[in-house]
Amino acid sequence: MNKRKLSILVMALAMLAGCATGHEYQRPQVTVPQAYQGASTLSGQDWIAGEPADAAARGPWWHAYGDHVLDALENKVGTGNQSVQKTLAQLMAAKSQVNEARAGYAPVVGVGVAADRSRTSANVLGKSLAGQTVPDYFGALDISWEPDLWGRIGHTVDLADANFQAGAAELAAVELSAHAELAIAYFNVRVIDEERKILDQSAQVELQVLDMARRRYAAGLDSQAEVEQAQMQAAATQLQASDLGVSRANYVHAIATLIGEPASNFKLEMGDFTYDMPKIPLGLPSVLLQRRPDIAAAERRVAAANASIGIAQSAFYPNLVLSAGAGFESSSLASLLTAPSRMWALGPALIGTLFDGGARHARLENANAQFDVEAAAYRLTVLSAFQQVEDQLSTLAVLTREAEQQQQASRASRIALALNIQRFDAGAVSAMDMAAAEVIAFDQIGKELNIRRRQFDASVMLVKALGGDWKVAQ
Repeated sequence: MNKRKLSILVMALAMLAGCATGHEYQRPQVTVPQAYQGASTLSGQDWIAGEPADAAARGPWWHAYGDHVLDALENKVGTGNQSVQKTLAQLMAAKSQVNEARAGYAPVVGVGVAADRSRTSANVLGKSLAGQTVPDYFGALDISWEPDLWGRIGHTVDLADANFQAGAAELAAVELSAHAELAIAYFNVRVIDEERKILDQSAQVELQVLDMARRRYAAGLDSQAEVEQAQMQAAATQLQASDLGVSRANYVHAIATLIGEPASNFKLEMGDFTYDMPKIPLGLPSVLLQRRPDIAAAERRVAAANASIGIAQSAFYPNLVLSAGAGFESSSLASLLTAPSRMWALGPALIGTLFDGGARHARLENANAQFDVEAAAYRLTVLSAFQQVEDQLSTLAVLTREAEQQQQASRASRIALALNIQRFDAGAVSAMDMAAAEVIAFDQIGKELNIRRRQFDASVMLVKALGGDWKVAQ
């Protein structure tokens, strides 16, 4: 083929480069509500609608709770949590795949040198070198390049890049989940600390009751049953305190794992549970699609599946490979680099598959089916996200009403307990009646504390459901 024909062929094939396979990617359509239904049930509370700020960096949302110990623990998640580190390593692997895919645009350059000696059998007829030993020295440079006529390389890059972006979103999701788990475990520890204080107060009262019952029994004013009742109540309180120690240890060990420290080396001193509920802007439902990292990851998986369709379609077209090589070859090392030893080769190759038993069609059908799978997974992720937001809004609305009612019950039980203590000291009520009033009072206080714990857990879960992408109002 002369140079003119070769140039025409190359130009004609290059003009086909715009005829890439595949189709333009479009995000799957989902139904987005205009507003959160559960937001109306929180009117008048501290939960407010927020302005979208999608360009803002993900802030440390846990600062809203105003606990420096929690802040310090949360800051260790990014570097200490091994789930985060594992996902980060996977992200780096995905980044290397992007670089590998983009290398397909560049030509491949190879170099080779060789030196060997060969001898042909002397008993083979018709060979001019029969019975002779021939040395061969060789050095050459080869270049090959495959123009991306049908978009195969481009789709491969899109696939790797979409997987990398999905990995980045998954890393954000893992970090958000780890931060939320840590906050919930920490609040549970603080609730247990408050419960322990309540039990300590209860134990003091019970010891006073037991001492009074014994003195009244010695004076013949009460029976042995009164003393036994007071002693049983004191023992029951000690048992509850021991059980709280087990629960607290488990939560502390969980926190240690979340921040990447051995549970045996980690301690968390007792603290108070005196936080105010933070203000969390809900934003618009449409913004949720951009704030949730798991939604972003699911959407990028759809884009990757779309790129796979383009790769499968490009397999139906032939590949053009342009190659060139030049070097030296000689039977004498002394004359290897001389002009007569020069050699070169230049020419295109068009390679295609005529028959493969339907393998390419099967791969294309699989790519289309996988796209439908990822699109359905994306829609399901969106639906689940809205469900999680509404679940937490409903939970907070119910708990807000319960908290108001429980506060009234706790206040009444405290007053009743104080009055019973006075009457018990005056000998107007028995130890059994006193123990019953005490059980009721501290049970109501415990219920109030448990509701507050559930409120804070729900607030953390709401932050997680919203994607954690909001700023704390100063």
